[in-house]
Formats: sequence, C-alpha cells, structure tokens
Amino acid sequence: MIRHISKSLAVLLSALVIVGCSTYERSPADQLIHGPFEITEDWQIIQLDKPLETIPYILSLDVLIDMNGYEIEENTPKNKYRLMSANYKRLHGDILVMPEIILLNQFGKEFRTTYKSIGSTEVRWRSYKYLGYGTNPDLGKFYYPKDTKIVALKVRANTPMTVEYFDWNVTGYEMARRQSWENVPPSKIVSFDYIEKE
Repeated sequence: MIRHISKSLAVLLSALVIVGCSTYERSPADQLIHGPFEITEDWQIIQLDKPLETIPYILSLDVLIDMNGYEIEENTPKNKYRLMSANYKRLHGDILVMPEIILLNQFGKEFRTTYKSIGSTEVRWRSYKYLGYGTNPDLGKFYYPKDTKIVALKVRANTPMTVEYFDWNVTGYEMARRQSWENVPPSKIVSFDYIEKE
C-alpha cells in the first residue's frame, strides 16, 4: 500500500509506538463495501447492509477507483474539507475528481468527512487508486465517538465517477499502540453535533 497523508496525521502516527510484527494487519473494525457505485453531482444515500463500527483508533473511509483511469495532479485547491494538495485527474477529459462524503450515524446525525490522504492499495489481488476521508486532524480531532454506528453514506462528486469500493479501515493499525477508549483524550473525539453547527 502506498499512502500519502496530511501533515497533522503524519505527526500523530509518527508518535505512536511500534509493536508486534511488521506485516500489514487489519483491524476488527475494517470493512469493505462492495460496488461499483455510480457517483454523480447530486447527493445520493448509500444504505449499508452492515453498519460501520468505531474503535479507539484513527479510521479512514477510502474511495477506491480504477488504477489505470486516473493520474495524480499536484497543487490542487485546498479548503477546510480538503487538506491534501494532491488529487487524481481523469485521463480522459483531464478533470479532477473531488468526491464529498457525509457519514450518517444510527441517530440520523451527519458528519462531513475531510479529504486527507491519497495512495494506492490492493483488493483481491487487484490494484486501485484511492482517496482517503475521515476526521480533520488539523482541528486536533482524530477519533469518532464510542458506540457510533455508521448506517449510511451520503455521497456526491464534482463530476460523474465510478467507485469500485469504499474501504473503512484503521490508519496505521499495525503500528499503533494497542489502546482502549479509557486512554483516548475526550478532546480528540469528534462530536457529530459540533460538526453539524460549523
């Protein structure tokens, strides 16, 4: 897996203690949402057959796209929901793809994610490019609340695009200190209500 992440997230991960073996390890919360999904400029809600679970680690929702249909573009526009200056550009049409993703929890509350990583990965021996979304580390918020269940995704993009998979996973699980909710500072946990009012 090749991954480029925002500076704030990189600083936090570099401070974690490396334990156990160095092989890539999946977390118990990891979940692959099978597509393909045709994303358009209009918001659409994708109901999940199995809710996404939260654990006391940094979770990312990666948008997996065709490996050969896009190339990386540097110095693209940034804002508070787009921390990365690198992005993918469609080879045919020369168009940047910029998905937006909102998580819906079991109480109907919404959380707008932030684009914060880019890279490539493999699923079932096939390679994909991906764009990673999650909490905004620049705000000092890294974790979703305990017992939160993500029951649906609300998604749109600036241009029609095909998403092969959504991959809910822990960033750097194989490197992270094995921690529990008791040692996660409350100040670093996001509030769906707070984000809604921003």
